[in-house]
This record gives sequence, C-alpha cells and structure tokens, in this order.
Amino acid sequence: MKTKLLALLLAAVLATCAMAAPDAGSLPPIIRSGLAKYKADGAQAAVNAWMIGSPIALSEEPQHQVHALRAFEGQFGVYQDFHVVRIVSISPTTQMIYIQLDYVNGPAFGKFLAYQARESWNVVSFGFGADPEVVWGLSLFGAPDMQ
Repeated sequence: MKTKLLALLLAAVLATCAMAAPDAGSLPPIIRSGLAKYKADGAQAAVNAWMIGSPIALSEEPQHQVHALRAFEGQFGVYQDFHVVRIVSISPTTQMIYIQLDYVNGPAFGKFLAYQARESWNVVSFGFGADPEVVWGLSLFGAPDMQ
C-alpha cells in the first residue's frame, strides 16, 4: 500500500513538473505587441507599446525599464526571443505574467501585472532583472513568500 501511494505521489509530482508552459497566444495582446516591437525596433518601442493606456505611462518607471532592457543587451548581446513561464489569473480582470527573455549570451526575467479595462488589457506594473528569484519572488519556485 505504501509503495502504491508513493508511486502515485511521485507520478503526480512528475506530471506537475512536466506541465507545459503557456504559449505566447495566451498572453494579453498588449504584452505580445510589446515583445514583437522589442525584437523589431528595440527597447524604447517595446516600452512605448506596453504603456498604451497604462496608468503608469507618465511615471518614471517606463524609462527605468528601457534602461534595464538596454543594460541586458549590453551584457548579454542582442535580444533573440521570449518564453512564457507562467500566467497567474488573479481575477477575471487581472493577470500576473512571468516571462524569460533570451539574449545571445544569457537570459533576463520579467513580469507584468495586466488589467483588463473595458475592452483592452493595460500594463499596470512591469519589471525586468537578471535574477529570477528577485524579479519573480520565491513563491514562483514553490517556496513560501518571505514577507
């Protein structure tokens, strides 16, 4: 009996680990648009796309993130692609989106808080960094939040 229970538990853990990450099609359009602009036209174009309709568009944060993306380019080389790591639906109108950005020589990590206002999604907050535990928090890795 213990062996069967252990085997079932192990199978459940392995199945959870093997779950596929969400694909790009599950991202809100504003996030996809900015990522496409990043590849085609650079960091400023990406942030401009993400700030359409955003309540933080006139704050200093967008320019901080432009500088962060450009710093990754200086450290890791040309931006190549992205991967959706996880999308957490907080409510029917709010999502936390976790992504990895691939550069020629290394990754960077990002997160977006997106809110569906009327007919479109808006970016409410966003950020990038080189350390996934700092950008995403330990809870994404299965550890409890340290507050």
